[in-house]
Amino acid sequence: MASNYEVEKAVDGTPLTRENVQGKGIYFVEGKCMADTNEPKNKARTNKSFYLENVLKPGIESGKIGDGVKSKWDDRKPRLESIALKGHIEVKTGITYFGENKSCISRGEKNPEEAVKLHRLGEDVYGDRYAFFARAPGVSGAVISLDGKMILGVRLQEDSQGLLHPVGGYLPFKENPADINIDEQLRNELHEEFGVLANNIANTRFVGIYGNPLTGEVDFVHHVYTTLPVNYFTSGEFRKNAIDKEHGDIVVIPDLSSAEELLKEGTLLGQKRNLMYTARGSLEALRLGDLF
Repeated sequence: MASNYEVEKAVDGTPLTRENVQGKGIYFVEGKCMADTNEPKNKARTNKSFYLENVLKPGIESGKIGDGVKSKWDDRKPRLESIALKGHIEVKTGITYFGENKSCISRGEKNPEEAVKLHRLGEDVYGDRYAFFARAPGVSGAVISLDGKMILGVRLQEDSQGLLHPVGGYLPFKENPADINIDEQLRNELHEEFGVLANNIANTRFVGIYGNPLTGEVDFVHHVYTTLPVNYFTSGEFRKNAIDKEHGDIVVIPDLSSAEELLKEGTLLGQKRNLMYTARGSLEALRLGDLF
């Protein structure tokens, strides 16, 4: 069976793990949009100008796609095309929208064989296994408390219910990709989901890019060191400052051996736990001394 987790790779094949991304700045530039499975060889559809005129514009006019002006939410999202290591991290992004991305996620979850076939088709036609995937990238942050424990939440959303997951959300759409600010979006998510304010953050470490190859999902994963004790989260006090209720139970990873048990056995302190790809990436990126 195809895996639902992988380490993202740069265009030269370098795995984008903690050691390979550490200390590198992230820059967003123009890239391609998603190819059309109904017209797989119509390469014009992947061009930003074509996509804006023939997909986004009619969708916004009909009300199918929100633009944040005529609607409460902006459904537009950046779409990850590729990542290159050039002394910095260059991220090529096109455009997609929430409904298109959600359809790709649903397709991969319900029909993994179809996703694998599309990987092959993308390679054959575009030299890109993800050409037929929306790939709206996200940012996530696994919180580490003042006393050295990693804090994860149990997701409440229907499509990921029960899975362990760090704080996270989609990167915002910007007309100019260079204006995408990962750090700002991470701070927003930390506040909204875990009640971690900017002055509670001692340090943030970018630890890699991880995804689900069947759905095309991908996240820029961070460890976020805070000045908040573990009790702030386990007592439920964090909910007073959080804006959204996206997590049910709070789960504490007390040390590196517990993290390794969770990765290898799928259990934590004898209890079965299921991991979302972002949680797995967060745990795999732990090194000796990160937890204590």
